[in-house]
Parts: sequence; C-alpha cells; structure tokens
Amino acid sequence: MAALRQMGESDLKDMGVPMGPRKKILLAVGPQSKQRQI
Repeated sequence: MAALRQMGESDLKDMGVPMGPRKKILLAVGPQSKQRQI
C-alpha cells in the first residue's frame, strides 16, 4: 500500500491500468495520505 501511495497517474497508466480504475485508485489513496500528513 505504501508503494501505491507514491504512484502518480502516469505510473498507473504506464502499468496499463485503465482510466476508470486509475481514477478510483487515486481517489481512494489520496485522502488517506493527506490525513496522515496532518
């Protein structure tokens, strides 16, 4: 999970993740990482 938080949209795209799942992954991971930084 830590590696997934470090990935950006371009990384997921390069791995062949389609746009829909890619957006869902970024939305799911984004808010959690922001909460932990506060």
